[in-house]
Amino acid sequence: MKKILIMQRVGAIFRKPFFELLADYVDLTVAIGGKHDNENMVEFSCLKKAKLKRSNINYLLGGKIWADTNWKENLISVNPDVVVITPTPRMISNYALIRYCKKNGIKVVGWGMGEMPGRHFIARNFHSWLQRTLVCKLDAMVCYSTTAQKYYKSVGVKNTFIAHNSVDTNEALEHYNSLKTKGAEDKESISNKYSINTYKKRIIFVGRLIESKMIHKLLEVCSEVENTQVIVVGSGSDCYVNSLKTLARAKELDVIFTGHRSGLELAELFFLSDVFVLPSLGGLAINHAMSYGKPVIVSEGDGTEVDLVRDGFNGFIFSQQDWEDLRSCLIKALSNKTRLIAMGERSRQIIDEEINLNTMVTSYVEAL
Repeated sequence: MKKILIMQRVGAIFRKPFFELLADYVDLTVAIGGKHDNENMVEFSCLKKAKLKRSNINYLLGGKIWADTNWKENLISVNPDVVVITPTPRMISNYALIRYCKKNGIKVVGWGMGEMPGRHFIARNFHSWLQRTLVCKLDAMVCYSTTAQKYYKSVGVKNTFIAHNSVDTNEALEHYNSLKTKGAEDKESISNKYSINTYKKRIIFVGRLIESKMIHKLLEVCSEVENTQVIVVGSGSDCYVNSLKTLARAKELDVIFTGHRSGLELAELFFLSDVFVLPSLGGLAINHAMSYGKPVIVSEGDGTEVDLVRDGFNGFIFSQQDWEDLRSCLIKALSNKTRLIAMGERSRQIIDEEINLNTMVTSYVEAL
């Protein structure tokens, strides 16, 4: 069994199921650091099947670049056949790590989402140049999506593989099937638990509550769509969350802020929603929503939306930051309940047959 060391700047909670399942196929150690003070991210602190080590991440220039100061200690301790890194030049210790691995016969594989969308022309070209200085030294790249694969090929990576990014679709399926059997009284009880108005058209957003996610724009658009309730799931800074609440009051929009939810609670919120909307950056949330059989409305995210969303089939794709287009998509989606349900069923079919946690792990193992 191959000995694998995966190095992650942050131990994001959504990665835990992937690591646990991957540990059934490889001898896995995961080294995690900690989030920057300005990040709103839920982290895990233990693993049942995989071994866990701690990385010491130093944040420099206000968190714009990072350095893992004990990468060498972790490498020597684990002595892996393959080390997997996030292939970003912002982690400046990556360069020294790769040199050490090349010298000692350890394969180095990148695992990444590709190009961050939304950068302007100069920043995009500079980052691509900087990216080349790192990824050209890798033995291979595991890509989140077909979009990511195209990008890494364009910056000089020869060996690329796709392991479509996924959440814990196995857990989602279990909750999804259980909730579908609920009767009217159970549904009413769940709706009362979260103050959900089942007489309104219910739009759900799930993700970190940060300005770049454009939740404020989503609320503005939803205020122009009749008889809607917006369910906002996620955590963020008090300042931004309070600004969203102020906006909702000013627009006289019915909005529920649930905070971070996971497991059965998140499943219940999806269960009582009509459509998921991702107004800006993101990717895994789309996979999550589709796992619960929901139609999705998205724009440009991290590239995974290209593989997940088929316009008019299981959702709608609106032009980037074209809020009038988003409003039109919402009105179109919510105008036909039967079509909306059919789209949600197709979302679940795509997850079942194409992009899920099991296929992600299988593809990852094949790449390694």
